[in-house]
Amino acid sequence: GQYAAGEILEVRAPQGLLGLILETNSDGTPVVNDVKANSVLRDEVHVGDRLVAIDGIDVALMLPTDISRIIASKQHRSERVLLFSRPLHGDFGTVGSSLPQF
Repeated sequence: GQYAAGEILEVRAPQGLLGLILETNSDGTPVVNDVKANSVLRDEVHVGDRLVAIDGIDVALMLPTDISRIIASKQHRSERVLLFSRPLHGDFGTVGSSLPQF
């Protein structure tokens, strides 16, 4: 894809809520739209990062509601491994006004 040269981040998330808000961008990819101030991942995950996988489950084309269900079903595990793709040079593509409004 267009972000193949981007950085891949493996984030180990602790038990509990993550404090991330995901939305789908125009090509159907789940993108971090907001990182809450109290998020345990605030120092690792940035707005614009694309969520690729959760514990080896490919979520690259899933809806945010389905991803939330997967994350919630695993929230009592001591650790979850999230893979993110970070576009190079701050090129976040079409994140912004083209996002669906909920």
